[in-house]
Amino acid sequence: MTGILDKDLSHRTLLNYPQLYGSGQREEAYNQTLFWATMLDTLWQSLVVFYVPYFVYNATDIDLYGLGCLWLIAVVVLVNVNLAMDILRWNWVTHVAVWGSVIATFVCQIIMDSLSFSDDLLPHYW
Repeated sequence: MTGILDKDLSHRTLLNYPQLYGSGQREEAYNQTLFWATMLDTLWQSLVVFYVPYFVYNATDIDLYGLGCLWLIAVVVLVNVNLAMDILRWNWVTHVAVWGSVIATFVCQIIMDSLSFSDDLLPHYW
């Protein structure tokens, strides 16, 4: 949704003024340095999202399922907050897409937690 709705210029304007593509071709806005900086930032964020809950809950009796649920929610919130910082034009559809996906994750997690599964149906890996 965000990729479709969050655009600076209409397709007609871009077709009528092809010189607007020049800055992208000259790598003025996005280049290899920015790409690798983004990759390092992503690596940093993923390490924090993984290891902070891991070490915080390491000495507790939380199981792998509970820790996985926490990681899932952390990733969904992190991705949507990063997306929200990049959105230039907010409208009701982008609000529904961004915040609705966070809310949907919480609702699905609550539903999954409320279902009682038999231990015989779940695979045992440890």
